[in-house]
Amino acid sequence: MLSGCMPGEIRPTIGQQMETGDQRFGDLVFRQLAPNVWQHTSYLDMPGFGAVASNGLIVRDGGRVLVVDTAWTDDQTAQILNWIKQEINLPVALAVVTHAHQDKMGGMNALHAAGIATYANALSNQLA
Repeated sequence: MLSGCMPGEIRPTIGQQMETGDQRFGDLVFRQLAPNVWQHTSYLDMPGFGAVASNGLIVRDGGRVLVVDTAWTDDQTAQILNWIKQEINLPVALAVVTHAHQDKMGGMNALHAAGIATYANALSNQLA
């Protein structure tokens, strides 16, 4: 009944979602939130919706880095690790995932392949 009422894509493009100061790196966008904290944003193209954003965090703690949540995919998560190597140049000590959805745990294999310890709530691990 409503099929003729929906536009082709209802979400803005990646470029339209970026703000001044954002850094594009591959398919991802990085935004510094504080001196030692960055937001990583990855996108998954969902037909009918366009580029759906998912955010996570990168935190520099002294001589190490903590990642909160992966990107949608392993390839995107590998891009996050490459950005960290290029921009921060410190080892990623660990990653924490907040819940068992693809936008937060979709890149776990990339973290494990890099030898990064990962942590999550027991229920998240069970549902993953």
